[in-house]
Amino acid sequence: MQTREMTANASHLIVEQLVASGVKYVFNNSGSREALFFNELHSRSDIHGILGLHEGAVTAMA
Repeated sequence: MQTREMTANASHLIVEQLVASGVKYVFNNSGSREALFFNELHSRSDIHGILGLHEGAVTAMA
């Protein structure tokens, strides 16, 4: 059985999959638990994170 070591974190892998699926925009409501995801999202130029300050506004934007 061959094993492989994973070198990427979950946030990176999720953003990679979103880009591979053709997602261009992610609407989000900031939270401290999602900080690594938002850092990964905003570090790229091929997908755009749009911050909303309330869940209702984010839902309407999406």
